[in-house]
Amino acid sequence: MAGYGTRGGGYGLDAALARKRESAYNPDDEAAAQQWIEAVTGQSFAGENFASSLKDGQLLCMLVNAIRRGSVRKINESR
Repeated sequence: MAGYGTRGGGYGLDAALARKRESAYNPDDEAAAQQWIEAVTGQSFAGENFASSLKDGQLLCMLVNAIRRGSVRKINESR
């Protein structure tokens, strides 16, 4: 079946969920979270945006270790 499941997010439940997600997003909250993560870890965000900076998990592992030392024993640093 060509095209099955490829309608996009413009109809029904997909559209409702997309609208809900967009309405819940707040750029000020994102900036505050980024500032807090940078303050706790001592690391700057290296990616082009918030999500890309967290995607590989390295910064999140550093954050966890900063909060509770030794929680993540090894952080894979290969990119």
